Amino acid sequence: MSGSVTDSDTCGTDWEKWIPQIDSAKGECNFSWRPPWKNFRIKLCSKDNKVLDNTSGYLVPLKMQFLMTHHLATIQKIIRNLECSTVESINATEELLEIKVKSLECEDIFTEIDRVLAREIDDIVMKPIQRLEFTSNLVEELFEQELKEKSIDLMRDETNIFIVGFEKMKSFITKNIDEINRITVSKVVKLGDKWKIEAVRCFEIVETLSRTFTDVVVRLQEDSHCVYLKGRDVTISQAEKEIHKLFSDLFNEKLRVDPLILKLLICKEASELFKEVLQKDNLQVVWTVDQTHLYFVSKTKIDTDALKAVVYKTFLTTGFCKSAQYKNQFCNSNVFTKITKQHTDKLLFLETTKTSVNIAGTKSLIFRLLHQENLFYNNVGNTKEIQVDTLSYEVTGIKNEKMKVDLQQRDLEVKLNIETQKNKKANDRYLSLVRKCREEEEKFKSKIILIDSVDEVDQSIRIIKVSNIPVGSSEDSIRFFFENKRKSGGGDTEDIDYDEASHSAIITFEEEDGEYI
Repeated sequence: MSGSVTDSDTCGTDWEKWIPQIDSAKGECNFSWRPPWKNFRIKLCSKDNKVLDNTSGYLVPLKMQFLMTHHLATIQKIIRNLECSTVESINATEELLEIKVKSLECEDIFTEIDRVLAREIDDIVMKPIQRLEFTSNLVEELFEQELKEKSIDLMRDETNIFIVGFEKMKSFITKNIDEINRITVSKVVKLGDKWKIEAVRCFEIVETLSRTFTDVVVRLQEDSHCVYLKGRDVTISQAEKEIHKLFSDLFNEKLRVDPLILKLLICKEASELFKEVLQKDNLQVVWTVDQTHLYFVSKTKIDTDALKAVVYKTFLTTGFCKSAQYKNQFCNSNVFTKITKQHTDKLLFLETTKTSVNIAGTKSLIFRLLHQENLFYNNVGNTKEIQVDTLSYEVTGIKNEKMKVDLQQRDLEVKLNIETQKNKKANDRYLSLVRKCREEEEKFKSKIILIDSVDEVDQSIRIIKVSNIPVGSSEDSIRFFFENKRKSGGGDTEDIDYDEASHSAIITFEEEDGEYI
């Protein structure tokens, strides 16, 4: 047994000034918790300042701590009766017994001291129990009288409580330990759903329980999907009820999301990205997915529109035609293969059928693929074989743009809703926007729109292309004009793809009763 030396290599000069410990008055208990000794050393000094220092390998530090703290007179009597040397004085400090002898000529002095002390500690028992908040208080109550009588002592470290006493107290100590174990119970609270594990971590449920129930050990066991409790039986029942209450107080919402996006969110990189986006938007929620829904949990009421806007501003879905009839297709190109191979199961999820390749991914990656597709089909060599499908590809692009606009509209609606709650003047802003739209409509009406070409399309698609649109026109003014049957002969529009750079727009009508102009 090794230990660190804390005293000088020579004996102190205040031996004669040392006063032996005096026992407390009978009936008084001045108990205070002390840490257990880890080591025990014996140090011998002679009158001529010779020093021998030895760490005992036979004497249990905890048992020696009990003897030296409460029964030092017994140790002094035993050592003074040794015949190997004349003992002049004995001093006791933490983990150290200092003995001043007349001479150190006897080589067996350490062996003799170890032997007589070992015989003494054989009559001492030591029992450890797990340290909990309530067990510390309970052992003080159970052993109160014995602590007064110095027949038992208690020590504790970070994890254990040590009960030390004379052999005659062994049955009494064992009986009280059995009583402590009887009222100490362990409870495993199964969490079941995966999101509950995240909720325990995110909302600091373990920390809340530990603060509320100071005499209960609370641990989250992620591998077993449970919370482990250990403490007094009555308190454990209260802690278990509190766990269920904390979960029941949480707000739960679910959103129906494109299944491709749900599969993408299972991927690690996409999941981490979504968490970062939610944090940046100050949305303190826990989420999980199944095959059809995205589930959110929060301590406060959840704005589902805000969450939906976050989902669709981060992730999009699209599809690419895959037909055996044509060789030159974008989904068979090198650039498509390179992009998808680099990001599949990371920030892209790809699903292939006989006729199409469907993809969910981050907004930037989806736009990148659509841009590359546009470049691919604008190449003369590729357009020769797909002239019939040109319009269908254009429609796909228009639909994707419409999705983008819808997402932006949802995002604006959410922001407008938040502003309305914060400031009632938001209504004035809304009226201002309406007036601006009407002014745009009047401005648009005052100009002449020349339509110099209308692509030949299948009547079931209901698409026209408008060119030479005046500079300064907005998408809303174009929509108002073509949805007004009296002014333009049009009807309800499904989508408008307005390209300001070329002053042209592709307009898709919802019904077939629109007139060509």
